[in-house]
Amino acid sequence: AMAQQRFNALDQVDRIQLILSDGIDVDAMRASLASKLPDWVVVEPPSTQSTLARETMLALENGLRLAAAFSLLAAIFIIMNTFSMNVGQRRKWLAVMRAIGATKWQISGLIFREALLLGVLGTGAGLLVGAGGASWLNGALGSLFQTTLPGLQWQTVPLLTAIGFGLGISLLGALLPARMAAQFTPLEGIRGLAPQQTETQA
Repeated sequence: AMAQQRFNALDQVDRIQLILSDGIDVDAMRASLASKLPDWVVVEPPSTQSTLARETMLALENGLRLAAAFSLLAAIFIIMNTFSMNVGQRRKWLAVMRAIGATKWQISGLIFREALLLGVLGTGAGLLVGAGGASWLNGALGSLFQTTLPGLQWQTVPLLTAIGFGLGISLLGALLPARMAAQFTPLEGIRGLAPQQTETQA
């Protein structure tokens, strides 16, 4: 009513926007509306769905996919570097375990179980932090645009994908350190204990 008064167009409407439900054919709906309206009324997609907008959104989505790929790659290298340092610091004790009868598969399994446990904890923390950040961002955007945006909705496929990536990256990052730990020989553990045994005997 205020817009009609400002533009001196009382009881007149120059544009009507329709929001279609999911699963409705846009082209069929457009043809049906055009057949029922006068010739001077134009039925067209809203400006937000123009070619320029679609190209902009496509570029943005590709940029986000590229950023996600680099983030996953960086996460793998960080996990691998962390476990490599951890294995290097425990080199003597892992060799001692080999000396008392532990097999290569048992040593590798130990590293993989640690990676799996940390992956579960990290994935859970990431989901909670992500949900909290998304809720805060949703509220901030709603306040900015002075509207109420849809709330956070948990969907099965994205949730399982996030869990799979979290655990998979943890195990993939621990692959090389686990293989390195399995290559330790019992002799390295014996050499590492030699100075301590000498001090004890003295």
